[in-house]
Amino acid sequence: MKLLIEPKQNNLNEAQIHINGAKNALLPLLFSTPLVDGKTSFTNVPLQLKDYQGSKKILTRLGLTFEEGQDRVQILNNGLVQEGDLPSSLTKATRCSLYLLGSAAKKNGHIAIGLPGGCSFGRERRFDLHLDGLRALNAEVRVENGLISIRHLRDIDVQHTLAFPSVGATTNLILYATLGHKEVILSNCAVEPEIINLINFLNQCGAKIAVDTIHREVVVQGVTSLHASEMKLIPDRIQIMTYVVLAMMHKKRLHLKGVTSLGNLQTPLQSLVELGLTYDYQPKEGILIIHGDQLTSFKGLEMVCQPYPGFPTDLQPIFAMLGLVANSAGTIKDNVIPERTAYLDEIMKLGAEVMYKDRGILTQPINETLKGAAMCCTDLRGGMACVMAASVANGPSIISNADQVFRGYDNLLDNLSHFMHVTHLEKEQMVTALNVQNQVA
Repeated sequence: MKLLIEPKQNNLNEAQIHINGAKNALLPLLFSTPLVDGKTSFTNVPLQLKDYQGSKKILTRLGLTFEEGQDRVQILNNGLVQEGDLPSSLTKATRCSLYLLGSAAKKNGHIAIGLPGGCSFGRERRFDLHLDGLRALNAEVRVENGLISIRHLRDIDVQHTLAFPSVGATTNLILYATLGHKEVILSNCAVEPEIINLINFLNQCGAKIAVDTIHREVVVQGVTSLHASEMKLIPDRIQIMTYVVLAMMHKKRLHLKGVTSLGNLQTPLQSLVELGLTYDYQPKEGILIIHGDQLTSFKGLEMVCQPYPGFPTDLQPIFAMLGLVANSAGTIKDNVIPERTAYLDEIMKLGAEVMYKDRGILTQPINETLKGAAMCCTDLRGGMACVMAASVANGPSIISNADQVFRGYDNLLDNLSHFMHVTHLEKEQMVTALNVQNQVA
């Protein structure tokens, strides 16, 4: 998929965007359903996300059935979760297919899946923390012939400390420990809002999970079964902050609807307040008003990405784009996924001075107008950074492999249209696109 991005002339100074449920909350919930007997309902679901569609195909292959309507999905697990290997042609659709190692393996006693997909950030993403944790919980783990095989041996009381508070590994180990009859204590866990959302859902279904967010500890008392329940997804904090940054870049007043709380936004939002951004919040209506139109200029951002409640790694590429319009140099150091830098080579094609230096991302104020270019999405958030950068360039840009961005942003074309002209290039438009690409290459 290719997108044609062009700067928007005579841009209206105000926009409204509705925020749906969080992708990073949805996927763990979806992959928990093999553990849950009966029909589970999720609301506020972004049904058009490519990661949702890929997850649906995987779970359907296991024998679960989906019923969709508006922003709701009902998932029926009739207790007959199918066995058999899941090929990489399915599991590569999303990295969250790894969560089957925790849920389906525990429910069935065994599963073998192809290697996961998702964002590579230009390098292979390892999943050692998942496998090490599962071994500690007494699972037999094998990786051979392109398959990850997990076999449940027997439940044991165990205390396991993660080498790093990984969101994915924490999720997987919680899923694996939920069914059983022993106590599992997990230390140095990730405590992101999406993990707390999953724990709340599992407890609604009959699980016995306690979490200490201060000390990063999760205690799971195994139960024999889980019953179906209903959960409304929390708003997507990464989408919210993406559009906040776009409002700053384009000096636009933005009304974000569906923002039910600011609690999970405090760290990134406060960093923008320190740059001079002002906002209003109407909690009863769930509306966050961003006064980007009142900004005249702001300095470069100084930020370090850390596990929650620190600054989120998913916002590293997004906030780096503020450096394109800032009036001084800025740096962002990522202590969570430091290899998340492949997109920088694409941004530099516009003439931007962004680089990876001294284990951090360095942005310099631009001395000349950015020029349109042909760029390629390297991953979900890096791809969005390319779109954002193209929106402040002088001239058209063509962005290939744009499917990556549609994995995590709902209603994307309509929302982006508030800040730029964006065209999804269909096959019949490719000849015109090639002519434009020759202009920007």
